[in-house]
Amino acid sequence: MELDDETIAKLKAEHGNDLRKFAANGHTFVCKMPNASEFDRFIAAVADEERQAKAPANLFHTHVVWPPKPELATILKEQPGLAFSIGSALAKEAGITRNVEAGKL
Repeated sequence: MELDDETIAKLKAEHGNDLRKFAANGHTFVCKMPNASEFDRFIAAVADEERQAKAPANLFHTHVVWPPKPELATILKEQPGLAFSIGSALAKEAGITRNVEAGKL
């Protein structure tokens, strides 16, 4: 299935305009952005030693809206690490960065 203009319009109608597109290993994914409480849950998972390894993948799974579930399942069966990679990229889109400049006023 292709991510064409009609599909994008349908996704925006269903999930709102705050969507992000990610491409990796020849596949394209669309995720809705996490809101503040969803992001807080992600941060809590990252802070928990038992849950931190799966936190990015869980963020991905709760926010991916495209491709359709059957296609997504096939992709992730072949390349399960994509959930972690795209989830990490989604977290960066939500503001996580190592590049923060600080200075004395």
